[in-house]
Amino acid sequence: SWAPSLIAIWNEEYGDSFPMRDVLFEQNSIKDRNIHWPGSFIAVSEQGEAIGYIITKVWQEDMSLYKDIGWINCLLVKKEYRSQGIGTLLLHKAEVKLKEAGIKKLFIGRDPWHYFPGIPVENQSGKRWAVKQGFESQGKDYDMLRYFQDGTPIDYPTFTEYEFMT
Repeated sequence: SWAPSLIAIWNEEYGDSFPMRDVLFEQNSIKDRNIHWPGSFIAVSEQGEAIGYIITKVWQEDMSLYKDIGWINCLLVKKEYRSQGIGTLLLHKAEVKLKEAGIKKLFIGRDPWHYFPGIPVENQSGKRWAVKQGFESQGKDYDMLRYFQDGTPIDYPTFTEYEFMT
């Protein structure tokens, strides 16, 4: 199984703030019935080592709301292999398969059983790469529970139509 190698790549990138556990990876990126296996790929080095991967999802239930939408659940490349076109190649291969499946709109994150609603704010290089690939930022989402648990004060976003209770 490639899962331990893919989890290790995740933990190299996000392990300090969002460590990946085997059970969570299996639930959200292997056993989720929405995984689009034809559009999911692993990049492997000449030595047979996993160096990057993309996992895509397509809604499997007959719901017109999601029928044309696809999601990138994970897209990661090991640091030492970045800036070599590996992520771009993984994305383009996935896009071809998603288009073949009738997908017209693609999101990073926000998928069923997602890890993040998009690219984490701390990952500025990932955000720049996504914009270069044609993705658009659609705002910020906040993980309130994360802030409550570590005791850091929350800087609430300002919305006139909503009130936040503390």
